[in-house]
Amino acid sequence: MRGRTMGAGVLWMALAGCGAAPPPEPAGPGAGAPPSSAPAPAGDAVQAAPPAPGPAAQAAPASPFIPVARAPFDEVRLLPIEGAVLLAGGVNVRDEADDWWGYPLGVLLPDGTIEVQKSLRLPSGLRQVAGVAGRWPDAIDVIATGDTGRTGIAELWTLGPRGWQQRHEKHGNSFVGLAKIGASVVALQAPMMPPLHESQFVAVRGPNPGLKLTPSVKKECMLEGWDHAIQRTAVLPVAVGSTGDGKVVSYGRSCAGDPSLELWQPGARTSTILGLDRAKRGDHQSASPQVLAGAANDAWIFDGFASRFDGATWKEVEGPRPEAGVADAAVAGDGTLWVLSDGAVFARRGEAWEHTPLPEGVKAHDLATASDGVLWIAAGGALLRHGKPGERSGAPGGSAVPLDKAPGPAPMSQQRRLVRSGGPACPRNVVVLYTFSKVTPDDYDFPLTRKALKGHTEFASARFAVTRDGGERFFAALVPSFDMGQKLAALIRKEVQGSSPNVVCAEPEILRELKLDLKSGEVVR
Repeated sequence: MRGRTMGAGVLWMALAGCGAAPPPEPAGPGAGAPPSSAPAPAGDAVQAAPPAPGPAAQAAPASPFIPVARAPFDEVRLLPIEGAVLLAGGVNVRDEADDWWGYPLGVLLPDGTIEVQKSLRLPSGLRQVAGVAGRWPDAIDVIATGDTGRTGIAELWTLGPRGWQQRHEKHGNSFVGLAKIGASVVALQAPMMPPLHESQFVAVRGPNPGLKLTPSVKKECMLEGWDHAIQRTAVLPVAVGSTGDGKVVSYGRSCAGDPSLELWQPGARTSTILGLDRAKRGDHQSASPQVLAGAANDAWIFDGFASRFDGATWKEVEGPRPEAGVADAAVAGDGTLWVLSDGAVFARRGEAWEHTPLPEGVKAHDLATASDGVLWIAAGGALLRHGKPGERSGAPGGSAVPLDKAPGPAPMSQQRRLVRSGGPACPRNVVVLYTFSKVTPDDYDFPLTRKALKGHTEFASARFAVTRDGGERFFAALVPSFDMGQKLAALIRKEVQGSSPNVVCAEPEILRELKLDLKSGEVVR
């Protein structure tokens, strides 16, 4: 069972204030159906083991990772369930023959066989898997976040004999992960617009244990000049998990933007909150928040940084490459913590990190521990399992599996870079105001938004621009503070009918700036 947050391509669209072709600005879906995407060519192939060095060359260390098969999808994600690993595509694709588009799914079996069946496809639409639970092939539960172009949708699907059946959906929300409590599995649903919705648990399997989140204290969560709290719960969750002894651990941020854990003891319905002072630390924008059960009754928390919850308290642990942060992690049955940092793999046994070499010229972008304890990684356009150093291939029949060399940084496209809700600790708060559609003119100047901004010179320090992220374009305001971002979002939400802007923490690509005279609301030519 594993839960992840979703990719930026979906999240930006879900948080965007409006998405129609003009006019009017706020109506209609976002950028429409995604373009067709075919697997990239294999590129420069390298063997699973490096060639013998020449007389003057120094031999590279042998890698214990054995290529088993080429990945069926671009930037595949690994999501373990009992008896298999679910494979989720990181880039949406279109099947013209079946009139289907979305993020494809497949299954990796313990022997390395990959099955990609049409029956595994979720119904057409922009949705990314946030977590999976169940057993292959009997029943699989998937939590996902869909997208309407104007807001996200928290969705729960179950795969049975009649195909996928949707059991839950909630507009304006996303799922941030799963937690196991005895015979029950619950998903945590969090709002994409924190002032308007409230976080809550949703039963996925077994009885609902009735966990309640601690509500926010209004006076601690108010912005000056605003009449409601910036979030309805004391901790706005971005990830959730559980420990071996049944504690449920939610990670997020307080109203002040401080990293916080919300903890439910076994059998308890109410929670306690544990803070962590990290105000002087930087930020890792590409990290996907995770809460992972440790080997004992502990848990690991990752948001670029690494922290360990020992069952009572939590503290930060320096990662293997502090400047790069931790991009992904998995815990093996023997207690080994495996992490990815800048495309490299590290293992932590006890208190020390150990670099585990990949095949030469290859960088990894995902990893997971299967239910049988085997560690799998996605790297070089292939799936590799952890075995013995020097093994050349784990493919059926012993055939060689080509690997793609990774130029520069780890192979993470813009669709896989993750953004989070904005906050006081975020280095770049961005208010997403409008989603471009296919027919939005390149020179569109957003008249309804400008009309709403007319006379509001308090936003003079904001930078208004057309931006791009995850292959989509957005009109956004880059603001100097979270406080200003919340006030700007509240103004547009009030004045532009049907809009739903929100503040995210991101570094989007700037395509063009739109200089506004806020006294008149006109564009400065």
